[in-house]
Amino acid sequence: MTLLNQTLGFTIVGALLLSACGLGNYAAYIAMMAALAIAALPSNWQQLSLPFYNISVRCFLLGYAALAIPVVLQALSGGTPETVFDFLPLGLSIPAALGFLALSNRMWPHRLFALALAGSLIAFAVVAYGHFVLQNPRPRGAENSPIHYAILAATLGFLAAGGFLTRPGWKTTPYLIGPFLGIAAALMTGTRAALPTVVLLALVAFCATLSVMRIRTGQVLIGALVILLLTLAVIAGFSAMDTGADRAILGLAQAFRAIQGDFSADTSMAYRLEQYRAFIPAFFDSPWIGHGWHRQLQAAFPYLTEFGQRGYEAEGWGYIHNEALSLALGMGIFGLIGYAAIFAAPFLGVSKAERDTAFPARVYGVSTVSMGIFAGGLTDVLFMAELPKTFLVMVTLAFLLTGQQRDLQAHHERNQRSQ
Repeated sequence: MTLLNQTLGFTIVGALLLSACGLGNYAAYIAMMAALAIAALPSNWQQLSLPFYNISVRCFLLGYAALAIPVVLQALSGGTPETVFDFLPLGLSIPAALGFLALSNRMWPHRLFALALAGSLIAFAVVAYGHFVLQNPRPRGAENSPIHYAILAATLGFLAAGGFLTRPGWKTTPYLIGPFLGIAAALMTGTRAALPTVVLLALVAFCATLSVMRIRTGQVLIGALVILLLTLAVIAGFSAMDTGADRAILGLAQAFRAIQGDFSADTSMAYRLEQYRAFIPAFFDSPWIGHGWHRQLQAAFPYLTEFGQRGYEAEGWGYIHNEALSLALGMGIFGLIGYAAIFAAPFLGVSKAERDTAFPARVYGVSTVSMGIFAGGLTDVLFMAELPKTFLVMVTLAFLLTGQQRDLQAHHERNQRSQ
């Protein structure tokens, strides 16, 4: 059964890292089905308690419970109880963890970077084909929105760079191609939402590298300058080829004009500002359990101005365009608790991780994945789709748990003896 668990564990990481931008939400379904298969194996039932010894798994489960409580309470007054399945990846963290623990070789955290590099190459190939062959002005692959695609492509690209940053050398220099593939793919979708994500990912990569590697600050600064110049060259090149990069870059200036009050400059940003303003009174109408995950805009509608209401009637939004605000409006205070638990889980896991040779890889991988999804949720709601939340939960756990079976098993045995 160990071989079967290894196969299923690899299926999860392979689906999410290789196929995230190619198959979209289908990649998440593959990963979740593999996790369910692990849970269905009777030989694993005695081991299901083992993942509880990892604090990240406990935090993800806490987040799931926090989000499930208001869903159940809303269902008692006519809500939709099936919403509890929207966050199933959090509950599947237990069987997924068993699959990752089966990947017991200490090299696995580094192998994940290779999968991310291949995934970023696939991401670039998909949008290049969509733009240059299919003539799609906003290519995005299957089962993905342009915004989600851009955020995931950028995250995969910067994640791939960990292959070099945690093990610098000539043999690992190809991993540095990852960020440029990710940035190029993000730009070609024509969405500006990925640019803040790219900036935050670059900052996280810089800080994570500086904190876990024994290299001089000056060397890191020089490397960061080189990467910045190359990034600007990539941006300039793809802008010159009329690939949609202009829309992504020039749109930032229009967004700032909208923030300053010129709503005609960028109606997309103007609508977001309307939603953020309407969030406050709508939240206090039901602060404890919220209005329902799929009833956010209906709750905020009375508090929108005429401009915002016309926008809703034309666009039919399903959520406030901010992850934390959406969870708060949908699930009240419990939603905020769930949001905090979800993003605390990866970093608490790192804080408890063994300081072994794979520790730098774990820090870099967890930081990049978490901050990529977090940044994307600042002006959008990634958790409405299956892929981003599955990607966040399962890829961070993969970095934390691969190569850790002996340590977690030893901890479990010590705990058993103490009882």
